[in-house]
Amino acid sequence: MKLKFIMTILILGIFISGCGQTASKTDENDNMKTNISINVDDEEIPLPKNENQILLYNDKEQKFFVYDKEKKQADSIAGENYFQYRFQTPDVNVFTSGNSINNNFKIIEYKDDKINVLHTMGKNEAIFPLAKKNSNELFFVKYYYDKDGNEDINSREIVLYDKNNDKFTSIFKGDGILISNGSYENEMLYFTAYNNEKDNYDVYKIKIGQKPEKIQEGALSSYINIYDGKLYVDTESSVDGDGNKLRKAVNYFFQDKRISFFGENHLIVISNIEDNSLIDASENILGFILNEQGEMKIYKENEEIILNLK
Repeated sequence: MKLKFIMTILILGIFISGCGQTASKTDENDNMKTNISINVDDEEIPLPKNENQILLYNDKEQKFFVYDKEKKQADSIAGENYFQYRFQTPDVNVFTSGNSINNNFKIIEYKDDKINVLHTMGKNEAIFPLAKKNSNELFFVKYYYDKDGNEDINSREIVLYDKNNDKFTSIFKGDGILISNGSYENEMLYFTAYNNEKDNYDVYKIKIGQKPEKIQEGALSSYINIYDGKLYVDTESSVDGDGNKLRKAVNYFFQDKRISFFGENHLIVISNIEDNSLIDASENILGFILNEQGEMKIYKENEEIILNLK
């Protein structure tokens, strides 16, 4: 399919810096329940100021920013040392947020134009999205650091978080497995883990209450998706529906659809996983929102695109 891309100008002017992992100085009540709507510091997450503004996620910078729907342009963006992390299934409106200098990690939810802090982590902990079990239960990966800010890689842990009860359940911890991304279906969690010796990824599956089982080696990226019993991982020949190498992209999944984001030209390509057929593509995007019904809104400067992925 021949596509005509509409070129626009994108100036956000902030590039990803290395995410250092030093311990933070926090309250003694680090793990207290905080299920209330609050306005977080504008430097961490800038919030909309009026009804014409919404909060979007910049996939290249891994940061929230404010988009003005009336002006159709980006506004303020999260501060230099703050980063937010998204699930591989972007219909989930839960993220984690942390600081590259002092950690200060939180699980947050963007709902009804407010940021709800669901949980604040301990001062020597970091947490990253792993996989969606259902609308209330979500898998995360917890990292633990010593007093000097060095990660204990043998303690990386998969946890299941219950939003309604603000409760963690440990699924698996230890063995030096460098857990990366995951996908869940039919009581089974699949995840990738970085293999430092081979510079690629191993694939595991684990059922709650059991130990993980390695089922594949040599995946070229951490991205993984299971849908209708079919497991997808990235291989040498993996390309999106527009012929781009997938391991160069940030890949998201919605059911049997793949959403590939290429940061160099802010290109987004949406394709069917099974036959790699192209659904849509657009360059110079600012961000997108996807809901559980499959409605996807793509925002560009001076343009908004709405797609239905179901």
